[in-house]
Amino acid sequence: MIEFTGNDLLPLIRAAESVLFIFGAGMSTDSGIPDYRSSGGWYRENGPFATIGKTAFTISLRSELEADWNRAWGIWGYKQAVISRAKPHAGYTLLAGEAAQNPTRSFVLTSNIDELALRAGFPSGHVHQCHGSMFRLQCGIPCCRETWRMPDDPLNIDAENFLLKGPLPRCPFCGAVARPNVFLFDDNEKSYVWEQDNKSARHFAAWLEAQKDAQLCMVEIGCGLDAPGLRRRAEQYLADCPKSVLIRINDSAASGPPERFIGIQDRALHALRNTDI
Repeated sequence: MIEFTGNDLLPLIRAAESVLFIFGAGMSTDSGIPDYRSSGGWYRENGPFATIGKTAFTISLRSELEADWNRAWGIWGYKQAVISRAKPHAGYTLLAGEAAQNPTRSFVLTSNIDELALRAGFPSGHVHQCHGSMFRLQCGIPCCRETWRMPDDPLNIDAENFLLKGPLPRCPFCGAVARPNVFLFDDNEKSYVWEQDNKSARHFAAWLEAQKDAQLCMVEIGCGLDAPGLRRRAEQYLADCPKSVLIRINDSAASGPPERFIGIQDRALHALRNTDI
């Protein structure tokens, strides 16, 4: 492990030839967005939907979403309202400011569906939201391979019972019920409209391939062990890029590979505020 002191993070980022930011749910909790499995998280029994005996996991299954659209959109609409009110915290804006100085030097890979990286100012052409976006819709069938932006008008939600009051969002092409363009647990390549994600995925893959021999600094923040997909990808990139270094910031699971690795056990905002600006 590389020896590290609390104010070394930003100099390491600035000294690198290229930078990959990898954001999981823990990156957004300091903006007031619950993560998934911590106490009070979206998927926990003591989470926001405890009063109706539900968790947000219910609508992370396509089959459950289709079984009760009004309930599903009541929960999705509540989540959208929470996320819409959230603002990128100072750690987001700090790193976005670094990225904006040379937009082609860095890339963001995130499983978050909250668009906080884009709202913080990371260059939009260098952000890959690998699970989609809460603010894009697709046909629930789907009848076609199109997506569109969620209308700006908030949904009318019964916040006590988490039910949608009023008409369901509809597909403009066939009239079927629309759903968020977010990859759900039982989605497949036919049920999920992945074309927009695939475009940014190809761009990201090409950018990463070009960094194979570069001094690449990877900054992974808030990626936990319950859904370790991004952690595994980061460690694979570390193995594939011999000059790279991986910095992992996590408040409970900051361990990692023995070589070219820095682990920081801390919350995202506190760790980033503690760096040398």
